[in-house]
Amino acid sequence: MLVTGAPGCYAELVAAAEESIWPIPDSLDASVAAAIGVSYRTAWWATVEIAGLERGDTLLVQAGSSATGQACIDIGRALGARVYATASGPKLDRLRDLGAEADAFSRSAEALAPDGRLVTSAVGDPQVSFNLWTLLGKRGRIIGIGSALQSGRLSSD
Repeated sequence: MLVTGAPGCYAELVAAAEESIWPIPDSLDASVAAAIGVSYRTAWWATVEIAGLERGDTLLVQAGSSATGQACIDIGRALGARVYATASGPKLDRLRDLGAEADAFSRSAEALAPDGRLVTSAVGDPQVSFNLWTLLGKRGRIIGIGSALQSGRLSSD
């Protein structure tokens, strides 16, 4: 059985709510199944619970070729969103194969619709540059997620 989204879920034994437990198909290696739970749970939390993604919205996924990025693309497409994603040049074809329009971070804030939300946790280089007035003029929001951000362990140094 795979347990995810429960405190202590990386332990050998854990008590968890039934809705946090899924059977692992025989065709799937346990280590692969464990990785799927983390990326898809994080992706759901970011796109649906934090950003409020709905059918017809446009979703821009930062670091779209990462495991969580690919899960965000899958969830966005399943919910009926138009999906764009960023990645380094060599990985852009992979994004297209997943059904996302390839993009770059410098264009992300400019691409936001009025009141748009940019949820991000992982970018190749944390030092980014964009026109802040473009974001402010649209009342756009950049929302940071991730365990390092949540725990305060992320340093600006």
